[in-house]
Amino acid sequence: MGRPNTAKLIDFVPELKASDVKMPASASLVIANSLTPSPKLMTLGTRYNKRVVECRFAVAALSFKLGKCASFLECPYKTMQELQVAINASFEDMLKLVNENL
Repeated sequence: MGRPNTAKLIDFVPELKASDVKMPASASLVIANSLTPSPKLMTLGTRYNKRVVECRFAVAALSFKLGKCASFLECPYKTMQELQVAINASFEDMLKLVNENL
């Protein structure tokens, strides 16, 4: 199942797939159960959609700052991955761009 210094990246776009991602030996992940119930069915139309809008807004804002679109409505990217591919940036480059611009 688990392997040292390896995390599992699960992609949903364009298709469902899982791949291994190397993690630095110094990285620590904490996976916990808060024991707080989350009525997902009751909040489906608000929480999930809010997260999607927030992520798309972040992509559009970063795209605008990088000169890749003229406005939010004209942003051709829906995910950070699409923007990352378009600007040929590494994951580390994207982290730096997000930290500097958002």
